Amino acid sequence: MGGALLASAVWAAGVFAVGDRGDGPELHGYHYVENLCTVTEIGALRSAGYENAGGGNLQFTGVAASALDMMSCRVQLDNSKNPNANGFLVATANLHKEVDPAVEFAAFNTAQAVGQNGVKIDTAKLTGLGDEAYRRVETSPSMPNNRTVSLSIRDGGLVFEVSLTQPMVAQLSTSDPAVFSADATVDFLRSVAAASMARLRS
Repeated sequence: MGGALLASAVWAAGVFAVGDRGDGPELHGYHYVENLCTVTEIGALRSAGYENAGGGNLQFTGVAASALDMMSCRVQLDNSKNPNANGFLVATANLHKEVDPAVEFAAFNTAQAVGQNGVKIDTAKLTGLGDEAYRRVETSPSMPNNRTVSLSIRDGGLVFEVSLTQPMVAQLSTSDPAVFSADATVDFLRSVAAASMARLRS
């Protein structure tokens, strides 16, 4: 299981176990789907040269329960503009139906994270997505080629996260920063998240 997918699942399980069982959160029409890949919209990434690698490179899980639905999708991406940009996209959607995840969501995304092997996690708050949103950029001196850019969004009881991990990102240093920089990746992922969340409530 990928790091972003594992972190999201662990966080969701923790909220489910210890959250304040008051009035349930607003669901805003979001609903469970067995295969999150069917609503994960990667169209915004195509302008940067990304395409689903095809074959057996789609993986999904879905767990529906009375209090919490958990969904995930992993997509292998190839880049036609630069093969060093190849990577994988992970989307997770946790729908909290009884316990409001707001307090734990903010605490999780604003905590000072410490990663193994000197992993650096740069976190910043975003506007214009759901009730609140954050972006994270993870890099490691022990794996200088590797970068993960993640967006985590809470909208009522839905916590949606999407991340793009690229294992050869250091080789992109001379490429177009408007396409391959961390900031550009955040912008692409914003579009992916907005389109995917809209499909999850339709």
